[in-house]
Amino acid sequence: MKRLDIGSLALFAVSLWLHGAPAVAAPESQLERIAAQALAARQKMMQVDAAPADVDAFLAFFTDDLVYEDPVVKMKIEGKDTIRKGMTGFLGATRNARIVVTGRLSAANVVRTGYDIEGIRAAVKRQLAHGRFAPSHIYFKPNTSQAMVDVLTSIDLYTQKRFHEGS
Repeated sequence: MKRLDIGSLALFAVSLWLHGAPAVAAPESQLERIAAQALAARQKMMQVDAAPADVDAFLAFFTDDLVYEDPVVKMKIEGKDTIRKGMTGFLGATRNARIVVTGRLSAANVVRTGYDIEGIRAAVKRQLAHGRFAPSHIYFKPNTSQAMVDVLTSIDLYTQKRFHEGS
């Protein structure tokens, strides 16, 4: 039986942010709408009656240099066409799939915790007990920092509040 393991929405978020995002950031509501549309397209292509057009509808959210990487199984697939072939080969393999977003995606070397003191204390203890994590390059793209600097230095930033001395 075929098994579909392509579920990493981190790739989706980073791809939209680095490749498909406009030079000026979209309002959060627009980003939420785009993310919801992408999730719906992904879920639709995971149904028993899905067609190649459903794969294309999902992949339309990405650029041609898309990379899918699953650090758990140490798999890396490069290029939208290659990924399309793989996804198309799994059409009909899942039944009534449902995607539920339960939290923020992160690399394997990130320790997640809440904001309370006990949660932070427990996370620090887990990290100390674990030791150093191997570095992760799953979100790495050359020159990203410079691209961000270029955008930030070329746009008019919105100032919500100003502080000044009284007269």
